[in-house]
Amino acid sequence: LSQTGDYLVKVSPDELRGLSDRDKRELLRMSRALMSLLEDVASQIEHPAKHTKTS
Repeated sequence: LSQTGDYLVKVSPDELRGLSDRDKRELLRMSRALMSLLEDVASQIEHPAKHTKTS
């Protein structure tokens, strides 16, 4: 794992097994929210004009 990836939460399968279903759903929801946020940022970097001009 690179230096920049150190902030990512490292979860082992054993730890996941100990989580309740509610915790798993919450973790999944946070992961999805984070991924969509990253995709938004990436698309803004790739296509800055698309997000500034109104159609």
